[in-house]
Order: sequence, then structure tokens, then C-alpha cells
Amino acid sequence: MDEQESKKIGASRKEAISLGLQLYFGRPCKRGHIAPRRISNNSCIECVKENLAKWKDENREYVRVRDTEYRGKTKDRRNELDRIRYNKNPEKFRLKTRVGYAKNSTKIKQKSNEYYYESYTRKEVREKAQERTRQWVLANPEKAKHNSKVANGRRRLLEKNVGGGFTIEDVREIFDLQNGRCAYCRKKVGDKYHVDHIVALSRGGTNIRSNLQITCGPCNLSKAARDPIDHARSLGMLL
Repeated sequence: MDEQESKKIGASRKEAISLGLQLYFGRPCKRGHIAPRRISNNSCIECVKENLAKWKDENREYVRVRDTEYRGKTKDRRNELDRIRYNKNPEKFRLKTRVGYAKNSTKIKQKSNEYYYESYTRKEVREKAQERTRQWVLANPEKAKHNSKVANGRRRLLEKNVGGGFTIEDVREIFDLQNGRCAYCRKKVGDKYHVDHIVALSRGGTNIRSNLQITCGPCNLSKAARDPIDHARSLGMLL
């Protein structure tokens, strides 16, 4: 507890009441916690936290639905507050984001993998993601154009650095070898196929024929720059 927080807690119940505070330090509670108590009902703060954690554990589905609904209702407000905080102190906001990612990187990566898997296997999830992207592009045309130029520039630089290359004939032969089907979902791709680098250029992949495969658009977008083995495993293709 820092000095600022300690100023909001009375040394006794009588002192807290006289100062108009809500918390005070009393005797250890029946569970042995040496922690602040509430003026209103003398409850121990640590006991309240433990009881709440136990209740949430016993009512996980209710809490999940409630929290999801709340996040949906307050999404715009929370985004606006984040923008205000970022504009006030961008570096502090970035640092907080980096620290948060470092502490929860495994959980974040797992959720990301689950989302990519759902976007691949569930049409409604994929369509929602595509619609969000379309709406963002419509609302931010200049940023979208800039991001596209940056991405294309990085890709051209990567292709230049890795060397090699492939021809239209290479692509046609790969297409025929795959019988015109996506390498992942095995659906017919027709003329709307994507030429995917099996190992992404950003991961050290090459720009030669042996590192190419034909995929449909949704599969290529869901794979992105992920490791090909990890991606295949997330789809249940490898053990």
C-alpha cells in the first residue's frame, strides 16, 4: 500500500468517521487478516475479496455472460477513454501495453490462436472479422492507404533481401499439382486463389517455388505469417 492510499484509511473507526473516510484499521478478522475494514459494516477488505473470488468461481458461466454484455455496452466509452489516456501520455500507454503483454504473453498467444482457428472454421466469425476490417477502412481511408503502402514496401524489401523468384508457369504447375484446391481446406479455389509462402518471408522463408503453395483467400489470411507447422496443428492437420 502506497502513501497516497494510506491517507484514505483511518487509524481507528472513530478517526475514520470523524474524517469522513470509508475504511479504518481494526483488529485482525476471524480469518487472521490484518487489513482495512469498512465503516459501513466492519467487513474485512481481504475477506470480501476472497468471498467474491469464491462466488465468481462458483458462477463462472453467469460471470462470463455478464462481463461479455458489459464490455459490449461500454466498448465505445472504453475506447474513447483509451484514446484520451494515449493522447495525454503516449509513452506511458505504450509501456503499460508492453508490460501487460510480457506478463500475459502465453495467454494472449493462446487466445490469438483460438481466434484464428475460429475465423478459419466458423463462417460467422470470419465474416464479422472481415466486416470490421471493411468498416475500419471506410472510417480511416488515409490510414488504410498508408498501412497498405508500408506493408507492400516491407514485402518488396523482404523479397529483394531473400532473393530468388518464381514465374507464372511455376504458379500454374503448383495449381495443377494441387488440382486447383486450397492446401488447407481442400476446396476448389478457381481464379480467386492466393499464392502463399509456406514459411513467411518475415520468418526467413524464401521466394522460390519450393516455398509456395496455393490457398484460398480466407485460409491465407487466417494463416498470415504464422509458423506453418503451428498453423497446421491448430487446424487439427498435424499431431
